[in-house]
Amino acid sequence: MQRLPIRLKPPSANLRLNWPLARKVCRRASTLFANARVLLPLYSQCDTIRISPFHESSPSTEPGFIVARLVLCTVLILHGLFPTTWAQADDSELQAEIEKLFQVGWDTSSASRAAADQQFQKMAVASQAHPSANYAYALVLLKQRRYDEAAKPLDSAVAGDPTNWSARQNKIRLLMLTKKYDAALVELDRMSKQLAEASEDQLPPSQRREVVAFLGRMIGFLEGPAERDVAASSRRRVQRQVESVLTEQELLQYDEARDGVLARFTEIAEASQRGREEALAEKERQREDAARDLEERRAKQQERRAELLDRADKIRQEMRDNQAELTKAEQPLLDRLARINRQAEIPRREIALLITEADSLRAAAARLEDPIERDRLLFRARQLEIAASRYDADLAALERQAAAINVERARLQKEFQRNNGALVNSLRTIENELVAIQRSEKRNALDERRLEKPLTSGTRAVRALEAEAGAFTTYEPFPLEEDRQRLLDSLANPR
Repeated sequence: MQRLPIRLKPPSANLRLNWPLARKVCRRASTLFANARVLLPLYSQCDTIRISPFHESSPSTEPGFIVARLVLCTVLILHGLFPTTWAQADDSELQAEIEKLFQVGWDTSSASRAAADQQFQKMAVASQAHPSANYAYALVLLKQRRYDEAAKPLDSAVAGDPTNWSARQNKIRLLMLTKKYDAALVELDRMSKQLAEASEDQLPPSQRREVVAFLGRMIGFLEGPAERDVAASSRRRVQRQVESVLTEQELLQYDEARDGVLARFTEIAEASQRGREEALAEKERQREDAARDLEERRAKQQERRAELLDRADKIRQEMRDNQAELTKAEQPLLDRLARINRQAEIPRREIALLITEADSLRAAAARLEDPIERDRLLFRARQLEIAASRYDADLAALERQAAAINVERARLQKEFQRNNGALVNSLRTIENELVAIQRSEKRNALDERRLEKPLTSGTRAVRALEAEAGAFTTYEPFPLEEDRQRLLDSLANPR
């Protein structure tokens, strides 16, 4: 078993005899000595007093027990006579560590979070989880908004020092903030019972007034903003318990704090209701304006549709008229061209026959040996070719007439295409606009269905007011700066 040495620190230069504290320490030491089973393990582990461990059956009158008791009593009396060399030295170290914890962790950055956790681990090892260390760490966690993690050190701080009213209040605030109202009611009940038993030394009048006002604010919050989330019977039971321990003067302070929360809640709720009514009226007006605009758009669209359809009919009729005029202007030319084609059939047929016959004569002449007969056939072939050339001249004249007619037809077609092209473009534009109107009508139908939906009164401002009305911090913010300074002052000037 490891032995725990007792380290005595040298007394400071200015020693001050603290007789009341010495008497208190002596009385507590006598109480401790009444139960030897508690002290025997301590004696057996003391290096300064090397005494063999006692058994449970050892009588309290044995010499070793008496010596150990006298020595430990002497140590305790010295601790009471010279507190500046014992407790104050430890308190100063704890104060320095807590100040460092506040210095490195009083921020919401990730670096501050890591530094605060590291510093608290160091403090936990050095101070064996002192209640003030737990409370300081809880304040840092609340500052960093690590509410779930702050619950455990707050519980430890309250359990280690039940007279730490600030820690108990912050514990209740945390339960309220996290909507654990049943647990908060239990803590409020405990606080009221502790308040009834607290003496003026344990709770100065100024701090008592603060606790009374705090109770009033908590009951007011449970009665107003959190009314729907708390069982009315539980809340009334705790409320009666709280009010039963207060004096008439304290009841006035309590009612003032409670009424302040309820008045603030009523004010915000009324502002939210007014905002809802105003928002509903504004949305109704906007819906009427939107419905009126929708009807106007529909009327304009119907009028425009009728106008476009009429224009499209006129354009199509004009295109038909142009086609009819082209056909009328082209018909004489087509008739002339047909006559020319009929006239050209004769020379084409004659030319084909003459050329064929001439070719036959030339072929026969080539086979003859008689020059006279060959010359006669060749002469006849040339005569046929001359006749074919005359027909060819007539055919060329007819083709020139047909070409002139086709040129005139091409001119008419070009003029028709130019006139008709502008009409086609106009018609395409009208069709595109009609398609756009059809899309607009579909959007109008969607807008109409949207206007038929029931109106809601929620707006961003109304939602913000409702969130403010239900938020615990609206009525009871965490006084972290004040609690931090109060803890540092209590460590610097212990009572």
